[in-house]
Amino acid sequence: METILELLFQEIRRFSVEEYHRMNEFGILQPGERVELIDGILKQMSPSGSQHAACVSKLMNLLLPPLQGRALVRVQNPIVLDDKTEPEPDVAIVKQRNDDYSAAHPRPNDVIIVIEVADTTLEYDKRVKLSRYAQANIEEVWIVNLVERRVEIYKEVVWLKDRAAVYRTRTDYYTDDVISVSAFPDLEIAVADILP
Repeated sequence: METILELLFQEIRRFSVEEYHRMNEFGILQPGERVELIDGILKQMSPSGSQHAACVSKLMNLLLPPLQGRALVRVQNPIVLDDKTEPEPDVAIVKQRNDDYSAAHPRPNDVIIVIEVADTTLEYDKRVKLSRYAQANIEEVWIVNLVERRVEIYKEVVWLKDRAAVYRTRTDYYTDDVISVSAFPDLEIAVADILP
């Protein structure tokens, strides 16, 4: 027997990324309204608290100088994972492109690392967004876990028999640790410099 929740989800109208963009163009979504499209559903984004905002600023300041000319660091900007999912990760390190992605948002093959800063959104980021990143074959995802004061790095996407994707490895880094960024072997970041 189906649950009420399962029945409700059968009736939900899911939007495509293209329809989502048209909603913005035609003013259906209010300017500055913080939403992202996940599996065709508009998800209200939580307001950024001071710890979250400070952490995103720290990451930007740590990543911009050493990656200048090697990659682009995008802060709270969309990436298109598929035709129904366009999240806005806190930080995305993407391949350089001549147009700086002015013609279209980055797609999974453009993404080097996604970083989500999580406090109130920790469970959602780990259960929903991490799964979507794996499904899109994003090679590396960092979750800056402000609740437990660590950086969790997920790598090695594997596909399960039910066609779901998960990350094979998770490595936790704590305040005294230094992260060696695999895509940029010369770049090392102290966790203490990331956490507010």
